[in-house]
Amino acid sequence: MFFLGSAYPLGKFGLNASINPILFGALRMVIVFLCLIPFCKIKIPKKKYYLPLLGFSICMGAGVNMFLYLSLDAASILAPITIGAQLSIPLAIILSSLFLSESISFKKWILIFTSFFGIILIAFDPKISEEIFATLLIFAMAFFYGLSQVFSRYLKELDVKFTNAFMGLLGFIILIIISHFF
Repeated sequence: MFFLGSAYPLGKFGLNASINPILFGALRMVIVFLCLIPFCKIKIPKKKYYLPLLGFSICMGAGVNMFLYLSLDAASILAPITIGAQLSIPLAIILSSLFLSESISFKKWILIFTSFFGIILIAFDPKISEEIFATLLIFAMAFFYGLSQVFSRYLKELDVKFTNAFMGLLGFIILIIISHFF
């Protein structure tokens, strides 16, 4: 839990130390993997879990971490980043309605639009015009987080330690490769 909750402060600290943001995400994922692997029962999941596990791992392990640390690196202030990341919840609801055919009641739609409006209202800062690129990057992170939550709905029967360890390993591999090119 510490590794997940410490993403913003440790990320900003690491990026201030001139670490490549994508490499920082890769290092975070390898730490998650190494911390979880001793507690995992390594068991190949059924074939029906391959695609959701792969999708979850790519979205959460690579997509979320890459865009999170790129946005932290691009931002000079953290407020729009931490608030913009909250868009992941309404995006997850919208994506679940699209991909899982879940129906969203009129009340939930009102709450979704209210949350979007609230996030925009709260996140408005006179300096936000200087943070457009960082804000777009955090919106991409929120999209990948929402998409990973949709994939995770298919993984309920898998051991959560195994799922997150696999996510850490695959996220590390993808991000370490990307960090060599960017």
